[in-house]
Amino acid sequence: MFDSNMKVLNSLRVYKKVKVSRLQELYVKCAKIYRWMLERWALVEKITNSKRKESDPQFIPTIGGRK
Repeated sequence: MFDSNMKVLNSLRVYKKVKVSRLQELYVKCAKIYRWMLERWALVEKITNSKRKESDPQFIPTIGGRK
């Protein structure tokens, strides 16, 4: 019985290592995509603010969010 419990524990440890390494790989990929999304959002916000300013001289751009 002790051997079977050790085998189960060892297999769980291996599974955990595989899962953690897979999650780390996904994090790296997702972090890149998230950075690109933030850059794109900042560019769109910059263009939108400039267009609003052209049409409304009283417009004051917001930083970090839409109002």
